[in-house]
Amino acid sequence: MGRKENFFDLLGRNVEWTVAGRSTLSRTYHGKEDFLKNAVQPVVEKFKTPIQPKLISLTAENNVVWLHWEGKAITLTGETYQNQYAWKLLIKNDSITRVTAFLDTYELDKLLEMKTKSHKTIEETKEYIGMWVTQDGYVRHELLPNNRYDEARGNREQAYQGSYKVSGNHIDYQYDTGFTADGEFKTGILYHAGMVLYKK
Repeated sequence: MGRKENFFDLLGRNVEWTVAGRSTLSRTYHGKEDFLKNAVQPVVEKFKTPIQPKLISLTAENNVVWLHWEGKAITLTGETYQNQYAWKLLIKNDSITRVTAFLDTYELDKLLEMKTKSHKTIEETKEYIGMWVTQDGYVRHELLPNNRYDEARGNREQAYQGSYKVSGNHIDYQYDTGFTADGEFKTGILYHAGMVLYKK
């Protein structure tokens, strides 16, 4: 195949794309235009960031390719969408002519049903800034305005320090020791590294 700008450039004009399962989008799409307009666009419209693909495996035999990958993106409401896909691709004359796509349709439908009109993310409100503590008060996790954090545990003040970045309702940590972690804000609660923290 020649060089293409993105994966969908490889699709033949008359491609038949079947979304397996029982989701809202599960059916066979006839032609590239039908697929992009009625299957891809409704999903892309729910994302704040482009979906980040991660290849898991690729198997090819004759003109059939199995592509197994994972996708992750931040939605308009600041949640993290994550799904795994297995695509069976039939290739003819350097174009993809037929696809059967398998995925977690529950996660897909949850994304499509997402309400976006009246929700602001914690990134937009800046309400993440301040002290977050576990219910027993053992872990005290302060998110500073300069994108630094300071975490105390029990009698150990400044037990962990580092930087953080908030995207939507998702937070990524970079410890000064080099360790990384992430978390999610949901209904005013921070879920991080197996802990549940509340705003003080």
